Amino acid sequence: MSKHSYFTFSLGDRLYGVNIIHVEETFSLPEIVLIPDASQNLIGMVDLRGEMLPILDLTSRAGSRLSNYHLTDSIVILRQAEIRVGIIVNQVHGVTEIAAEEVSTNFSQEQLSLTIEQFMIAGITLSEELCILKAPEEWIDFSAIQQALIEADWFNNKGNNGDRADELEADESQALVKQSLDFYPEASLQERAVLRDRSNRLKQRIDSKQAEELTPLAVITVSSQLFGFDLKSIKEFIEVSQVIPIPCSPSYFVGNVNLRGEILTLIDLRSLLNLPLKPFAIPSKIMVIEIDSVIAGVVIDDIRDALFLIDLRALKKGVKPVDSIPNSYLQGSVPYQDRSLYILNLQSLFVKELVTP
Repeated sequence: MSKHSYFTFSLGDRLYGVNIIHVEETFSLPEIVLIPDASQNLIGMVDLRGEMLPILDLTSRAGSRLSNYHLTDSIVILRQAEIRVGIIVNQVHGVTEIAAEEVSTNFSQEQLSLTIEQFMIAGITLSEELCILKAPEEWIDFSAIQQALIEADWFNNKGNNGDRADELEADESQALVKQSLDFYPEASLQERAVLRDRSNRLKQRIDSKQAEELTPLAVITVSSQLFGFDLKSIKEFIEVSQVIPIPCSPSYFVGNVNLRGEILTLIDLRSLLNLPLKPFAIPSKIMVIEIDSVIAGVVIDDIRDALFLIDLRALKKGVKPVDSIPNSYLQGSVPYQDRSLYILNLQSLFVKELVTP
């Protein structure tokens, strides 16, 4: 039975997946510079480390969008040859493996209430839970994207145009402010500040040496606290609706679930980290991790960021969200937007502490 890995995300009320070979990077929704009268689903551009990234809204129809944007939205970067595009999604769920036999091509737009156009869909899982997108070149007009890049070349080069750039700076700044308001008119002043902060962070160039020293993290929330997990340790994000309790087990063991025929033990971080407890809810979001061949499911509240790059050498030591958390469980903290992000020591948490119940 052949299986393929799909990067999954939500748009509206539906779950979608795209073959992981097409996914390059994800980040939280930043400020977007609009492109007036753009074709297809192209709405604007984002300065990503010195290169302009075209942004698509797959839910747009005839120049209008079907839903409002939110700070919790994300951008998923898809690559085709040398061209990269970003698509706006409501929530990132991670990577999952699906057998070819589990995907059906027999479906209709009306039957599934698709958020996006039917021609973008290659198939749907037999459970009708996940819609599989076609390869990007089958539904993205890359020639139109390329033309948009050429027309936006003034932005790419404005830092190299000397006096000309200085003359245009004030007018361009005013135009960008207006465009950002048009892009997300419902945003409050605080939300616009967050969007602009994200945009400024994305603009920062990273040379190859710096890139090698950066660690990609998934940012998740547990009991209103932000924690960072090394992406290399995360297998996928899932949602569970049935759990089998484990008798006579430590308090941090929630129970077992059946994950595609394999038994997965769920762990409650609140209990391990002495955070405020709350009853386990059904359904719940679970992050599946693997550390030194130890596989477990971690109960989380939400996913804030699918890819947040940090330099672990810059960690601030000794600061903890709760004083009762053992020092061995935390590597340190870093600023994240207007809050602190706590980096967990996964070796200590999930190898030394977790034993078979």
